[in-house]
Amino acid sequence: MRAGFALLAILVSAAAQRPAHARADDAEDARRLFEQAGEARRSGRLVDARDLLRRSLALHPSRATAFNLATTLREAGQMREALTTLERLRDHEFGALAPEQQTEVERMIERTRAELATLRIELEGGGTDSVEIRVDGARVGAVAGTGHVDHVLDAGRHVVSAHAPDGRRSARDEVDAARGERVLVRLVLPPAHAPATRRALPAHAPSAAERDGGSSTTWIWIGAGVIAAGAITAGIWLALDSGDEDAMTLPAIHTLRF
Repeated sequence: MRAGFALLAILVSAAAQRPAHARADDAEDARRLFEQAGEARRSGRLVDARDLLRRSLALHPSRATAFNLATTLREAGQMREALTTLERLRDHEFGALAPEQQTEVERMIERTRAELATLRIELEGGGTDSVEIRVDGARVGAVAGTGHVDHVLDAGRHVVSAHAPDGRRSARDEVDAARGERVLVRLVLPPAHAPATRRALPAHAPSAAERDGGSSTTWIWIGAGVIAAGAITAGIWLALDSGDEDAMTLPAIHTLRF
């Protein structure tokens, strides 16, 4: 145990003793990526802007970069990552915020949460076994008996599936979830003695009768103040002051209009 602590101390010490010129190089590279992201965003290349801002933030923690990454993600419809970034910004992971900045970030958090969709996934036929639930191929939980899994995600079309522990039985459904919508998905596993059957999902939006393995019903729950699909605000680009010794100083966050 002492050896483990000693190794950790060495690693922490090594990180702390990283040469100042290396940290300065990171800040300069981060600034360059930030400026490239600004150019990409102004020309409408949101994906490029997003990726450049991610790289900039990884090199040098900056409130300006984090704020602009969050607004770019919102514009691109990636609300989950935008929410995570905003929550980190609110919690001062990238530095302290002025009171008016804190208030603006908290408002953006509430609006971003309202734009996320929620799936409630219920299962029939699983018995007492713990059945793995996946959304778009990623595990999001397990259901045993009459339980359910709630999963928050970006709006759009998603594939929901259930996989029995025997490895032979599964059910799958394709669901469209709108912003701020809650969708109930019921998956039905075939009996243990029956072979699992699969068929291709239709290319168009399937009806309840067409769904493979279950049906989905929309809950009447749309969060108050949900922003319409075409009304996502364009985030205000926060320019960096090239004359500041701290290459990533945050200018004042201006009021955003939603």
